[in-house]
Amino acid sequence: MAQSKRLLLEANELAVVDELVSGLPVENGLEACAAAATELTHQLPPRVLGALDEFSSGQASLLHLARAVPRAEPALATPEHWRDSPAVIPDWDLPLLLVAAYLGESFTWGSQQGGRLVTDVIPIRGFAQEQTGHGSAVEFDLHSEDAFTDFRCDCVMLTALRNRGAVPTLASTVSSLRLTPTDLALLAEPRFAIAIDTEHLRNADPANRPPGSEWPPVVPLVPLITGEDDDLKLRIDCAEYVAAGSDDHAAAQALANLTAELSRQVMRVTLGVGDLLLIDNHRAAHGRPAYQAEYDGTDRWLRRVMVAYPQSASAQAVSSTGQRVVSLF
Repeated sequence: MAQSKRLLLEANELAVVDELVSGLPVENGLEACAAAATELTHQLPPRVLGALDEFSSGQASLLHLARAVPRAEPALATPEHWRDSPAVIPDWDLPLLLVAAYLGESFTWGSQQGGRLVTDVIPIRGFAQEQTGHGSAVEFDLHSEDAFTDFRCDCVMLTALRNRGAVPTLASTVSSLRLTPTDLALLAEPRFAIAIDTEHLRNADPANRPPGSEWPPVVPLVPLITGEDDDLKLRIDCAEYVAAGSDDHAAAQALANLTAELSRQVMRVTLGVGDLLLIDNHRAAHGRPAYQAEYDGTDRWLRRVMVAYPQSASAQAVSSTGQRVVSLF
């Protein structure tokens, strides 16, 4: 199974994408664009559709859609906080939603950046040491997106608006792990706790909590490896959020071995302006190295969309609410 695939989009293919997104009703907001994209997405260039089919079938855990024609940064400065960022940046958001529509449904959490469908990955002053998309001074550990919930997305999509320092996205795939049968057996058992991350706890709406409920919620023990031998699935989080159950030394050692293996075979994908990166959230973990944030409007700026595949747990969460903004708490 291929770990990653890179497709260099030529000028004529990029023109097709531009023409398709020009037909989306941006004046009605991103949710309307996401809905309308389902009618257009099958008109994407054949090479793009082929790569997306490979990716969604698990033949690749990462898909980098790179531009053969360089693109200029936006005139907008990198915002100091996600609240200062425009809710809609058409030239960057709409290609994300168009590609996402081919794979499934784009969605977001109510506890993430005010329920915006497209979210920002930017350094924020005061959060430099955090294990979130707003940190910078410390390496962002390899993790599954929202690993704490069974309803986590199936695919994470990123696009770069600015990346002057060529800060890469780190990724590691479950297909390349070299673990002993003993470790695999331990990791496949529900012996691990994954805490709810800082970003969700900080932004959760207290009105959604049942009266008298414990906060933060107690998380159950879960396995970190599932699936069949020829198609293993991974569920992992940053070191500060995932741990073996109390006094479970064997599970703790298996977790340490898993973390070491993920680090051993890490890949580095550097996004150019306008590139798209698709990450299979069940077959790959992703992160970011430490870098120096300047907070002067020139820092690394990515936009992100989460995708739920048809019939998946995340798709059930979306369909149960009838909207693309899902409340976890």
